[in-house]
Amino acid sequence: MFKKFLIPLMLVVVLVGLTVTSYDSHALSEYEKIKQEIKKVQEEAAKRAKQQRDAEQQLKKLQQQKKETQKNLAMIQEQLEANSLAMMELEMQILDTESALMDANEQLAAVNKRIEERDELIRERLRMMYKKGEVKYIEVLMNATSFSDFLDRMHYLNLIVNQDHAILEQQKADKAVKEQKQQEVAAHLASLNDLYEQHEMKRLELEELRKEREVQIASLQQKEEELEHLSEEIEKLIMALAKKEAELQETAKKLAFSAGKLAYPLPQTYRVTSNFGNRTDPITGQKAFHSGMDIGAPYGTSILAAADGIVIAAQFVSGYGNYVIIDHGSGIWTLYAHMSKITVKKGDEVEVGQKIGEVGSTGRSTGNHLHFEVRKNQTAVDPAPYLK
Repeated sequence: MFKKFLIPLMLVVVLVGLTVTSYDSHALSEYEKIKQEIKKVQEEAAKRAKQQRDAEQQLKKLQQQKKETQKNLAMIQEQLEANSLAMMELEMQILDTESALMDANEQLAAVNKRIEERDELIRERLRMMYKKGEVKYIEVLMNATSFSDFLDRMHYLNLIVNQDHAILEQQKADKAVKEQKQQEVAAHLASLNDLYEQHEMKRLELEELRKEREVQIASLQQKEEELEHLSEEIEKLIMALAKKEAELQETAKKLAFSAGKLAYPLPQTYRVTSNFGNRTDPITGQKAFHSGMDIGAPYGTSILAAADGIVIAAQFVSGYGNYVIIDHGSGIWTLYAHMSKITVKKGDEVEVGQKIGEVGSTGRSTGNHLHFEVRKNQTAVDPAPYLK
C-alpha cells in the first residue's frame, strides 16, 4: 500500500528540485528567483502537511477498527469457550446415553434369549404334536376309568392349555419389549448424532470466525505500522522543507536590498508634507531632526509593506501612535507610524504590497498622514533613495 523506499527518494527529489543552482548577475532577478523557490517550498510543505494529516486520520480510523475487531474476537473467544462447555456437557450426556444404551442392549439381549428359548420350546411341542398326531382333548377325558381319573385328566389338560397360553403371552410381551428397546436405542443414537453434528458445526463456524478476525487484526496492524512509518517519513520531509525555506528566506533577506528599491507604501502617490532631516517641529515650532518622511493621505487609506519581511513591532506608543516595524533583512527596517488601525501583529511574515494598517493621526501628529522611516542597522536614513 505504502512504498517505504519512495519517501527518501521523494525527499531528495524535492530538495534537489527546490535548490537554487545558479545566480544571475542582476540582484533583482536573483531575488525574484529566491522568492519563487520559497513559494514552491511552502506549497510542497503544505502538500506534505496535508498528507500527514490524512495519514493520521487514517491511522485513527484503523486503530478504532482494530479495537472493534479485537472486541469482536474476544466475543468469539467467549462463544468458543461456551461451546467447549456445552461440548463437555454433551460428553456427560453421551456417557449417560452410552450407559443407557448398554442397559437397553443387555435388556434386549435378555429378551432375545427368552424369545429364542420359547421359540425352541414351541417348535419342540409342535414336533411332538406332529409325531403323535392331533390330540383330541374330549377323547382324553372320555377315556377316563373313573371320576377321579376324569378330574385328574381335566386338571392336567388345563395345565397344558394354560402353559401354552402363558408361553404365547410371554412371547408376545417380550416381542413388544424388544421392539420398544430397539426404538429406544435408535432414538438415543439419533439424538447423539444430532447433538454431535450441531456442536461440531458450531465449533467449525466459530473457529472460522476466529481465524478471520485474527487475519483482520494482522492486516490492520500491518497497515497501522505502514501509516505510522509514512507519517514519520512525511514529518522528516516537512522538517527538511522547513529548513530549506529558512535557508532561502535568509538568502532572500541578504538579497532584498542589494536587489534595489523599496515599494511605495501607499496605493498611490501622495504629496510629501515633510522630508527627512532637520526641520521646524509643527507642534513646538522649534528646530528638530525628522527621522522619516511624512506623506499626507486621507484617513483610512491602506498602508502597504514596502518589501517582504517579518513584523517585529506592532503597537502603540505616545510619539508614533499606532506603528509597525518590518525587518527586511540585511539590516534594513521600515517603520510606519500614526496609523488609525493596525492589521498585522508581531511575528507575521508579510509580502511587498500587503496591507499592514490604515492612515490616521494617532500619537504626536497634527493631521492624517503616514510617517515612513527606513532604518539601516537601526539608524534612521533618508527613505527617498530607497523608494522606487
